[in-house]
Amino acid sequence: MVIKLRRTWKNTIKKYRTQPLKYIEPESLEDIREIIREAEKNSFPVRAVGGGHSFSNVAITGGYLLNLRRLKRISEPDTSCLKAGDYANFIEAEAGITIEAFNKAMEQRGLCVTNMGGIDNQTLAGAMSTGTHGTGIELPAFYGMMRSIVLVSADARVFRVEPSNGITDPEKHAEAGITLIQDDDRFHSLLVNLGCMGVIYSLVMELEPMYWLKESKELCYWHEVKEMLANRSLFETDEEGKQKYRGIMIQMTPYPGKNGHRRCIIVRHQLLPGRPHFKFGDLFRNIFTRLGTMPIFYWLSVALVRYIPKAIPWLINNSLKSLKDRSYINKGYKVLYQGVEYVKIRAYDCEFAFDMKDNAFVDAIDELMDRALYLAKNHKLYQSAPFGVRFVQGSGAFMCPSYHKTACYIDTPFLLHTIGSDEMLNQYQDAMFRFGGIPHWGKIHNRLFNYPGRMAEFYPDTARWLDSYHFFNPKGTFINDFSTRLVTSFEQQKAAL
Repeated sequence: MVIKLRRTWKNTIKKYRTQPLKYIEPESLEDIREIIREAEKNSFPVRAVGGGHSFSNVAITGGYLLNLRRLKRISEPDTSCLKAGDYANFIEAEAGITIEAFNKAMEQRGLCVTNMGGIDNQTLAGAMSTGTHGTGIELPAFYGMMRSIVLVSADARVFRVEPSNGITDPEKHAEAGITLIQDDDRFHSLLVNLGCMGVIYSLVMELEPMYWLKESKELCYWHEVKEMLANRSLFETDEEGKQKYRGIMIQMTPYPGKNGHRRCIIVRHQLLPGRPHFKFGDLFRNIFTRLGTMPIFYWLSVALVRYIPKAIPWLINNSLKSLKDRSYINKGYKVLYQGVEYVKIRAYDCEFAFDMKDNAFVDAIDELMDRALYLAKNHKLYQSAPFGVRFVQGSGAFMCPSYHKTACYIDTPFLLHTIGSDEMLNQYQDAMFRFGGIPHWGKIHNRLFNYPGRMAEFYPDTARWLDSYHFFNPKGTFINDFSTRLVTSFEQQKAAL
């Protein structure tokens, strides 16, 4: 393992940083166990980090900080320990491999992720632990692909955790030093665990045979999209009642154009039957999308945002207009990856999930756009990037915002260095809380603890999550300021019931 002292770690947007007593890059399962034993012996807390893409203090610690980036090996599951079945689409990967590296390795095996977020610099464990989703009203979020998790918990104990009907045959399980747990509550607690229960070592994922997607982008206006969302006609179905499009997302500006309407782009992903015939140009997104990969584009945008803020509405409107694309065809993961990563890792946001049982999410979008327009007119504070809207299937993970509900996620990104963005994000959060939104753990959610009376509403099964927390972390080995505040809120909620 690699150990560094006097090391400063920062998240991707450099908003949170820490100087831990030890910064450690383990290279094996035994390295993680050794670190935890040493930390507990000296009463130091332990936290693990991945790509650093979370916009909160979830990973910050003054104790031992583990960067898992050297844990990136991939292997086939040991089928001799598994129940009878077809495991051709299953893969086991160490926790520190990035989604980008994982996707490239899976392409060589003819496999593809079912869903993923719009960028790929996160690690597998980091994306799972903070609730990364993706889009697709009939698709699981990213963590929905997990089938088995190897966790190192307090006392350096190692567990393989699976659902009650997990893939491992208990009578055949023979991993030395690893205890098998097959329990729905333990598994659903770990899926979005926020680093509170230990250090993830590896994950078994169920993927799909490689598939091809066609992406199309339709330019329209908010009043048109609003109607399609309200009556659900946006989600077209075929003759068998299945969704016509595998995934849909929307980008929009809060600022009306010259015609008085707010511009939107509807992005649709259509599953293609096998390897398609396509023109050479179909393999590339349009030139304006590719500009987002260039640093000069980002820094020009930042200069405009800071020094000519009145131009921001024009910039967003024309950016959306330029994104219109007839078609982009490629392998699934390449289409799910939305590009412009140089910009995206230099932006931050809050994002909330809304139950689609009613149209509160539509009203929330209206409120956000009106709020952005008010702040621009009265305080010269501007939204510096388009709002985003995605849709995802419900999940059994206790701490995910889409727990047991089909959810609409509303995203409010800002470029770094946007003046007034923190206050605007506070106002956006308060507005989305009013409409019943639940925050994404990997994004800005500092206002969450202003609503202690609603924690039971947001996370109705926290008692079951807490039980797993105390089981895996009985000594408080994996605490930090974030987890202490979270667990205290949940304990108070439990006591009040």
